[in-house]
Amino acid sequence: MQRQLLPLLFACLSLAAAAPRPAHAAAFDVSPLTLSLSGKTATGTIAITNRSKDVLRLHVTAFKWSQRADGEAVLKPTKEVVFFPAMISLNPNQSRQIRVGSKVKPGAVERTYRIFVQELPPLTKKEDTPNAVKVLTKLGMPVFVAAQRPKVTPGLTAPAVSGKTLTFSARNTGNTHMRIKQIKITARNPKGEVERIEQAGWYVLANGRRDYQIPLSDKICEQATTIEVDMETTDGSVKANLPTLSCGSG
Repeated sequence: MQRQLLPLLFACLSLAAAAPRPAHAAAFDVSPLTLSLSGKTATGTIAITNRSKDVLRLHVTAFKWSQRADGEAVLKPTKEVVFFPAMISLNPNQSRQIRVGSKVKPGAVERTYRIFVQELPPLTKKEDTPNAVKVLTKLGMPVFVAAQRPKVTPGLTAPAVSGKTLTFSARNTGNTHMRIKQIKITARNPKGEVERIEQAGWYVLANGRRDYQIPLSDKICEQATTIEVDMETTDGSVKANLPTLSCGSG
C-alpha cells in the first residue's frame, strides 16, 4: 500500500473518553525537529514548550530506528541514546530542555534513532468539562549519530508497469540518511506531457530503499507512451525512464 509519510514530524493520537463532546487537544512545540550528533558533538538539547492553557505531563522515550522497504518505521527500545529528564511537567507557556546524548561512537555507518515525547493524562479532570474527550499527543523526532565519513548516494531503479501500477524504488547506497524532497512522475507522448503525478518524500536511511507503487490513470494508460521519474533530494536529483509504456488489464 502506498503511504505518504509526513516530512521530519508525526503525531499519534489516542482518545481517553468516548463522550460526544468537542475534543480538546493539548498543544506543545518541540525544537529542533531533528538532532544530529557526532564525535565532536556527542550531546544536544531538545526544547519543549507548552502552548496550551493547561499543565502538561510528558514522558520521553528513545528507540532505535530502521525502515522497511514500504517506508514503515521499525522501532526498538534502546539504551544507546540517553536523555534527561524522562518525565516533565510544564505550566502554560513554560519551556524546558531535554538533554540528549549518544553512548556509541561514530562508526562506518550512520546510526539512527527517534526520541518521542508523549503527553500523559491529566491527574485530575476539569470540573466544567467532566466528560470531555481528551486527545493525547505523541511527537517524534529523528536523532542521527553521524558516520565517520558521511556520504549520500541517491539512486532510482528502472520503472516498470504491472497492470495499471507503476513500480520503482528509491535507493540510498550511501552510509548516511537521504531526505527525498519530492518525486515527480511525468507521463508523455510525442505531442508533449499527458499527466504529472507528485509524491511527497521523506527519509531513506543508509543502505536503504523505499518501494513505490503508483496507480496510473486511464488517461495515462490510453495516451502516454513514456514515463519519467524525477527524484529530488537534499543531495541532488536523479532521473529514471520507462521508454515504452504499456498498461495491462490489472
